[in-house]
Amino acid sequence: MEGRSPLASAPFSLPMTQLPRHPPTVLDGPARRALLSWLWAAAQPDPRRWPPAPPPPMAWSDLATLAEGHGLAAMVLEAAQAQSDPAEALVSQGLARLMDAADRTLTRGRRLATEQATLEKALLRQGLPFAWLKGGWLTEASLYPDPAARPRADLDLFVPETFWPGVAEVLQGLGYRAAQRSWKHAVWLNADHRVVDLRGEHPDNPRTVEVHAWLGEGFRGLRLDLSAEVAPLRPAQHLTRGLALAHLAAHTSVAMLERRLRLVQLMDLALLADQLKADDLEQLRGIGSRRHAARFLWPSLALTARLAPAPALRQLVAALEPAVSGDLRGWLATQDVDGLSWPGRDAARRPLLEIPRIWPADRAELLTVWRSILLPPPELLADRYPELAAEGRHVAMFVRHLGFTLRRALRRWRQRPR
Repeated sequence: MEGRSPLASAPFSLPMTQLPRHPPTVLDGPARRALLSWLWAAAQPDPRRWPPAPPPPMAWSDLATLAEGHGLAAMVLEAAQAQSDPAEALVSQGLARLMDAADRTLTRGRRLATEQATLEKALLRQGLPFAWLKGGWLTEASLYPDPAARPRADLDLFVPETFWPGVAEVLQGLGYRAAQRSWKHAVWLNADHRVVDLRGEHPDNPRTVEVHAWLGEGFRGLRLDLSAEVAPLRPAQHLTRGLALAHLAAHTSVAMLERRLRLVQLMDLALLADQLKADDLEQLRGIGSRRHAARFLWPSLALTARLAPAPALRQLVAALEPAVSGDLRGWLATQDVDGLSWPGRDAARRPLLEIPRIWPADRAELLTVWRSILLPPPELLADRYPELAAEGRHVAMFVRHLGFTLRRALRRWRQRPR
């Protein structure tokens, strides 16, 4: 499959002036991609890199929803305030909604930071080894001018399973209660666990703690295990930048394949790539050189390099690319951020058997992928249906999965390229 040129395959290419004249209830694809372009530029920490012009009034109707959905509400607020026209009703209303989304994000972020600090102190008092992952690691690394602006759903930490009883005692002492355990982590619920705002970013929404016994990522039965890269743990150990980037990249690549990508994930990779040193790059190349490992890292890093072409990132992408299959490279050449994320995935044209074609490396892996799609083990279903898993309703989980698979197959059939 022949890929398009980097310019033609850029995620955002439509000028803001080509937005439709009349505001739709939900922005269509071209308008949404144009607004995503503005959001990415407006989220840059350096005001000198902000976009020269704000979105037109009609785009402000959905600006807050899209900004919050992509995790950028608090990051774009300053640029939006500086470039808004309060005399325009649509702009004023959109700005008010964006301010609300940013306030909820920041309040939640500060609450999670407090809870992270409390948990860290309790673990240190017991001398337990642990390392923060994903959002927790990013908060400690201070990649963002205001760490609270980077939304987080939970607190993730890596703890060798030998020390889980001690961690359980600490969490119970802080009021958390054990929920379900899946193939990749054990979930602990905060004392006042409840959903109060379906939009997501609210300080009183669930703030779970996820304890991981291994470091890595999996998709359709195939996994990338990074646990061996973690040095013998000591209390409050920090992952190296190279290992943290590998974990974040693998997590983001899976989000792309599942078409639930958020722009904030690419922002994480872009900001972290700017901090890589020679030993970090060497560690990443070593991880990528493992058999079939590059496919977990390359898609998200290559997509990020389109938006933030830092020299270190370009070099890393080029080093990983030869180990990636031509099918996966060709697939990414036809994708953009909108089609890989929640707003645009329903309209994206894609083959019915997209994942079985681009993901497995051989016949044995192909069988694993199909088994994961058609008959996943209970621990995989537990991630998707935690409430049913907690009640031990395994048959109900499979019935729900079967319905989900049939609906998805029908949608893919309708979306297939013609």
